[in-house]
Amino acid sequence: FSILSIILVYTLFVIFDINQKSFVSVLKVVNANEIQIDLNSNGKFDIGENICLGENVFTSDLSYNQDDLIKQAGISKIDALKIGYITDNFADDLLTDKKVKIKLSGEKNQNCRYADIFIDNKSYREKLIQSGFSVNSENFGYQLERAKNLDLVILNHKSNKFHELSCEYGFAAHDVVIIPKKYLLKDAIPCKFCHIEHKPEKAKIVSYPTIISNGNIKMYLIDLTEILKP
Repeated sequence: FSILSIILVYTLFVIFDINQKSFVSVLKVVNANEIQIDLNSNGKFDIGENICLGENVFTSDLSYNQDDLIKQAGISKIDALKIGYITDNFADDLLTDKKVKIKLSGEKNQNCRYADIFIDNKSYREKLIQSGFSVNSENFGYQLERAKNLDLVILNHKSNKFHELSCEYGFAAHDVVIIPKKYLLKDAIPCKFCHIEHKPEKAKIVSYPTIISNGNIKMYLIDLTEILKP
């Protein structure tokens, strides 16, 4: 009985150890569709540790071309960035600094290895879909309406300038991030191209010559100051 007990305890310990080693750490959430995971458990990011879902989700990362997905969803570029912002935040809150398991699909490209990620034994992909962040989700419309109410700007960390989401200069800048406008610091500088105030022009007053008539002859009194203006 003692020997069997020792064998049982040892077996359970081995199973627990193997199970613990199957967990890996999330190093960084690049966006909701691309996660950096410490696959070799050395505490740093190495080549080949980019894990992608391949799910149809938006991101607020301006370096990504989302034209095809925007066309599929039938929304504007601005709305795509807005729902991308809340999608990225959802992923960040759910995964950053967490221990997860991954199930590789065997597919990969030059940037990513495709896999599903499991947190608390639940599929991260399924969480995105159920929460309405995937274009394929039935609840996508709900999240899109939430996103439309956000007042977001593009902030350039280097110049400390902020731009509207439609500003071409915001897209051309480097080291930028999309944030709620209310989080801007007081010394942030508005972009002079997209934040310029268009004031209505003052209506021009046209003066007509005064007419004096005695019945037969009409005399026109003209403001000579207008004529003599240089």
